[in-house]
Amino acid sequence: MAVPEIIVAITAVGVIAALTCYFFGIRRSHSAQPVDGIQRVEVRVLGGHQPETIRVRQGAAAELVFDRQESGDCTGEQP
Repeated sequence: MAVPEIIVAITAVGVIAALTCYFFGIRRSHSAQPVDGIQRVEVRVLGGHQPETIRVRQGAAAELVFDRQESGDCTGEQP
């Protein structure tokens, strides 16, 4: 193997590893905090959603508050 082929192979392995971590890596979740009997979670929208995963208790009321910090049309659409 020539040096350029080795560099390409190493780069390809690195890119595959990075993509695997990005798509299949551990996601941090955020648990809803109860306020006056309602589980409330604030979700920041800025190039994506933070937190990406939210945990709430089954059978209890939940409120999601979206803090939209971007001006893109896509995130403002109503279903």
